[in-house]
Amino acid sequence: MAEYLSGIIERVAFHNPDTGFAVLRVQVRGRRGLVTVVGQMPSAVAGEHVQATGEWVQDRTHGEQF
Repeated sequence: MAEYLSGIIERVAFHNPDTGFAVLRVQVRGRRGLVTVVGQMPSAVAGEHVQATGEWVQDRTHGEQF
């Protein structure tokens, strides 16, 4: 089931402008620490507000991701 997440981009860990694939570190209200958000995003800049729809996954190498 898809969930909704909203927050401020604290850091762009990775972004491929050719494919739009991005790995973001996002501060989400009500959550402790930064959340890793992974997916397609045409552009990403620290300080921007981001909204995402998806699901939580536990990656063996990178831990919890949205």
